[in-house]
Amino acid sequence: MLKNLTPHEVCIYKLNGTVPDLDVVIEASEIIARVSCEYIKVDKEVDGIDLYRPVFGEVNGLPDYEEGVYLLVSTMVREALPLRSDLVSPGQLLRDDDGNVIGCLGLVGNFNN
Repeated sequence: MLKNLTPHEVCIYKLNGTVPDLDVVIEASEIIARVSCEYIKVDKEVDGIDLYRPVFGEVNGLPDYEEGVYLLVSTMVREALPLRSDLVSPGQLLRDDDGNVIGCLGLVGNFNN
């Protein structure tokens, strides 16, 4: 079972040879998982531009682990909780001719195998 915890409809594609075909559309959710993030300036620059590193804070709106249930969340939420193997986020983004995101190829997660 897959639950969408993002505010967006997610269109997932499969490759049919080299052509992406729409496989499934997952509707947006009323329950949204979010993570706070603070950016800490590091003591480095690139071409005079300050560099920062993210420090993730508390995740809100995320249910407890439930066997057999995968939770579709943003990449930031998934990366903030690397030990949660039930979290998935959109895979490689697909864009239309104007550069707008139309969907993704599969889902990615913190899987052990």
